[in-house]
Amino acid sequence: MKNFRKKYSTSSCSKALKEQVNKYEAEIIEKTLIECGWNQSEAARRLKTSEKNIRYKIETLNIQKPEVE
Repeated sequence: MKNFRKKYSTSSCSKALKEQVNKYEAEIIEKTLIECGWNQSEAARRLKTSEKNIRYKIETLNIQKPEVE
């Protein structure tokens, strides 16, 4: 079992999966925020999560509100 962990613990596959999950999560959150007029409370309710988690995800996933021209 040690050899398995050692071989696969820092696998590029797992990193790629994490990146893909983060990208997908960011897309869902951003789409929901747009639908809610960037109201984080409403987005949290629709996604059945906390406002704190939405704010955390906005920061860590680098989700930015588009600038209005």
